[in-house]
Amino acid sequence: MVKKGSSWRWAIALGLVAALSGAGLVAAAPDVLRAALGYRVAIDLVVTSQLSPRVLALLKSEVDRIWAPYGIAFAWNGAGEDVEERRRLAIADSETDRPQASAAHTALAWIWFESLTRPGHEIQASVDAARRLVGAVKLGGRSPKAFPGIEETLLGRALGRSVAHEVGHFLLASPHHSDAGLMRVLFLPDDLLRFDEDDYALNPAEQRSLTTRTGPRPTSGSGDPLGN
Repeated sequence: MVKKGSSWRWAIALGLVAALSGAGLVAAAPDVLRAALGYRVAIDLVVTSQLSPRVLALLKSEVDRIWAPYGIAFAWNGAGEDVEERRRLAIADSETDRPQASAAHTALAWIWFESLTRPGHEIQASVDAARRLVGAVKLGGRSPKAFPGIEETLLGRALGRSVAHEVGHFLLASPHHSDAGLMRVLFLPDDLLRFDEDDYALNPAEQRSLTTRTGPRPTSGSGDPLGN
């Protein structure tokens, strides 16, 4: 917990995080089409680290596919103006604004809370932290660095899943974690090697909280664009 000025801010940290697959948005859509598109969130992506277009595309698809089953659609960098909420996602090598929490040394991404029910407007993610997590994965006893294409894939997954978890904190307007699923407190390196929908799902209480905050939404199957 960090005090800044006269307000308290809670930092939510995660060791690895969650996933989704892209949904395009249509500006000024009719009411019927808007309902079909679901709850729309704009994310302004600011990258100060050297990441390949493929890693960034994987990050977005991970976020999209985890939230798609709950009727949440994302507009990345101004892809749609007809949105309910907007957040800034800052991706950098630096970890200077990392929260001083018990699990901070393993956090890939974090979001500050201004109060227990008021999430901030910026999610931060550390490429250095994501690379450390990827480096802990073993493929036949070898480091992912021996397989450049696979290393990129794992990096995109690590960043995307961590961001999806933090998106959960602001969509649920809660700093709390669950025992399992998307909002669990810690993900392991081996989690990057697979995608099981149950591992990135909301529990019934979280689903009710999401519905209360965003309203009932159409749901859809998530699929797996990475072929897992």
